[in-house]
Amino acid sequence: MASYLADAMYSSYDRYRTEQKLEPDTGLLKSYLIEAHAVSGEKSQHDEIFSFLRQLAEHTLSQVFESEDETLFNVLHGKDVYYLDVSDPRFWIMHTLALSIRADKLRSKFIKVSPSLDNAWLSSQMLERITRFGQFRGFGAIHDETPFIREEGEEAEVETMHLRLWGGSAAIVLKTLRKSEVFPHSLALSSVRLKYWLPNLEDEAVIDNFTFDGKVTALGRSFISHTNLVARLHASYAETIRGIEDELPICFVPENEIPTLKGHPIIISLTRELKDIEDFVRRVFSSSLPFRLWGVSEIYDDDFARVYAVDLHVGRKLTFEVAKDFIRVYLPPASCGNTIARFYANIQQYYDSGASISGGPREQLF
Repeated sequence: MASYLADAMYSSYDRYRTEQKLEPDTGLLKSYLIEAHAVSGEKSQHDEIFSFLRQLAEHTLSQVFESEDETLFNVLHGKDVYYLDVSDPRFWIMHTLALSIRADKLRSKFIKVSPSLDNAWLSSQMLERITRFGQFRGFGAIHDETPFIREEGEEAEVETMHLRLWGGSAAIVLKTLRKSEVFPHSLALSSVRLKYWLPNLEDEAVIDNFTFDGKVTALGRSFISHTNLVARLHASYAETIRGIEDELPICFVPENEIPTLKGHPIIISLTRELKDIEDFVRRVFSSSLPFRLWGVSEIYDDDFARVYAVDLHVGRKLTFEVAKDFIRVYLPPASCGNTIARFYANIQQYYDSGASISGGPREQLF
């Protein structure tokens, strides 16, 4: 697999350098970070994941094959091949050369078919930290406020925005935009691009584009540099999600034979005030994408709401408290930390790019 993908990267990059474009049916290498709850521990991880993938394949008109490596599966969908690395059974990495329109669609089908799967969700802060791995070469900012517009013709600060800049001045432009406060609540990073190479291998550089839904697209000649970058993202994201699940859920634990409350609420601080909390709650907890949350709410006056919610990803319950300038989240034991990543990243993308998140001793969760 590594040899094949490396050769394909090399060939695509040479054509791109020569023609400054790709052939219509030539896909760049793409890697997707996917969060999965496919292993229960009742039998071998390989067997459980293979059984899970076969059920998934039946619903997506795909075929799945084992490989010589127990942690690598091949998925065939149409004429496209997807290589699924499940060496971490909770956080998978899927590589493919399929065109984005087909690969994105298949990933969406997987998640739609199985509530056990979800994207990785990268906050603006996490995307910006990724740029420190190499040379910051570009960014994108996509803001869409239409889910929160209540009436036709209602004026929004920024209804929709698609901004993209590639080049060596990316860091300066981003800093200038933020300092100007032209888009105070609408400048969430949706993607970042960086140039990266392993030490002493500058000739083997890769330019990777990371998007906030866990997709990484590679342009360059080095599969090793690309997979090294993806591995660093994987390690950082997995550590963050597991940290949330281990440290923050609210529960009682015996301490000297006395039940003691353990855990911490998660607090999302908003820089943009919620003007209509009831409407906000109704839209966010409606079971729809991208939040995937359903809830029953209690509205107190006009400035506070409590929502008893269910995450449609894994069916876990959690409680939200919504005020004009903050949102608190209480996780019960065995909660999925990816729920918090999804909620926070999409609050940034659709409502308030300046939102920050903390929990317990962590001043910034992501």
